[in-house]
Amino acid sequence: MAEKDCTEVGLAEKSKPAAGEKIENEKLEGVKVQEAIIKLKLLGQMPDAVKDDPTEETINMYDELLFNVKTPLTREEVGVLIDIFPEGGMYGVEWDLLKLVESYLIEAPSSEEYRKLITACPSEEWRETMQARLDNWENNKQ
Repeated sequence: MAEKDCTEVGLAEKSKPAAGEKIENEKLEGVKVQEAIIKLKLLGQMPDAVKDDPTEETINMYDELLFNVKTPLTREEVGVLIDIFPEGGMYGVEWDLLKLVESYLIEAPSSEEYRKLITACPSEEWRETMQARLDNWENNKQ
């Protein structure tokens, strides 16, 4: 298994960093979190393709950071990723995010823990999508 590039961090503020502020200042209670996930947290919730009209540079930043996330993910890492879902879509990048989040089901102690994580999603559309996909996954397991 490939080793994840992790950084020791503590409980992160929801606000974006001030100009020049370093990522190392980000805290998540002494838990190891991958640097790519810390950077995604600092970027915040993905902009919506229609409502926010993100630049190509912004889309590419999210895309590249998601590409650099390694699995398996910790509960804390999944929590950060769930927080960045856009309201609707962002030119397909949100599907890469969904695949990463859903990869946690392989490691999760229970699907109920994953279901609790889903409830924190800021996007109603993606929260409902993740809940429906989890329901389908559970039904197909039986």
